Amino acid sequence: MHQEYSSVTFKAIFIALILMVANAYWLVIGNEVWYSLHFTLVSLFFNTIFSLFVLILLNFLVKQFLTNFALSQRELLVIYVMLVMLSTVVEYTMIGYLMAMLAHPFWFATVENEWRELFLKYIPKWLTVRDMSVLSGYFNGESSIYITKYAKGWLQTIAVWSVFIFVLWFVLICINVVIRKQWTEREKLSYPIIQLPLEMTNDKSRFFRSRMMWIGFMVAGGIDIINGLNFLFPKIPKIPVGGREIGHYFTEKPWNAIGWNRFHFILLLLD
Repeated sequence: MHQEYSSVTFKAIFIALILMVANAYWLVIGNEVWYSLHFTLVSLFFNTIFSLFVLILLNFLVKQFLTNFALSQRELLVIYVMLVMLSTVVEYTMIGYLMAMLAHPFWFATVENEWRELFLKYIPKWLTVRDMSVLSGYFNGESSIYITKYAKGWLQTIAVWSVFIFVLWFVLICINVVIRKQWTEREKLSYPIIQLPLEMTNDKSRFFRSRMMWIGFMVAGGIDIINGLNFLFPKIPKIPVGGREIGHYFTEKPWNAIGWNRFHFILLLLD
C-alpha cells in the first residue's frame, strides 16, 4: 500500500530558513540600497522562482548520488511557499513603505510645514520613532542598528509593528481557510499563478524538456540581458520594451493629476 509522507519535514523547514535569510538580504539590498530590483511588482516573485530553480538543479545532483537526501516535490513546494510569504513581508511595498513611515514624520517636521502642531501630537509614542538622535543614524548613515542606543530606540516600535504584521498575516491565512472549500472544491478554480512552481517541481512534467519554453525563456532573457548591458554600456543598442510615458501629454486640470503613467502593449496568451 502506498504510504503518504508529510511534506512539512524538518529538512524542508531547515533549508527554507536558510534561503529565507538569503532572500531577505537580497530583497533589502535590491530595494533599499540599489533601488532597482522590485521583486514583488509582478505576481510571480522572481527571487522565489530563481531560488526554486537553483534548488531544483541542486536537488537533481543530489538524486544522482544521495537519493535518500533528495527533496520531494512536496518539500520543494513547502520551501517555495515559505519564500513567497517572506517576500510579501520584506519587499519594499510592505516593509519599505512601513519603515519610511515610522521615521519620516518627526525627522522631516519643520517650522514651515507645521507638522508638530498639525498632527504629530496625535501619533502614539509607541507607533513611530521620534528621538532625533536615533533618527540621525537612520537618515544620515555611517552608523549601525547594532549600536545599543539605536537598537533601543527602534526596539519598541519594531516589536509593536511585528505583532501587527503577524496578526494581519494570520487573519489572511484564516480567510484562505474559510474560502478554500468554495473556491477549490466547488468552483474548482485553477489558480494559474501556482502552475509554474508545480510544473517546475514535478519530475514527470516535460516543462524543462519543452522546446517552446526554452525559446521563450531565451527571447525574454536575451532582451533583459541586452537592455541591462545598455544601461552599463550605452553604446550597446537598447531594445525598447518598457512602454511609453504618456503622463506629460495631460497638462490641463483635472487630467494632469494622472502624473507619471506608462502605457504598454502586451501580448497576453490565454489557454
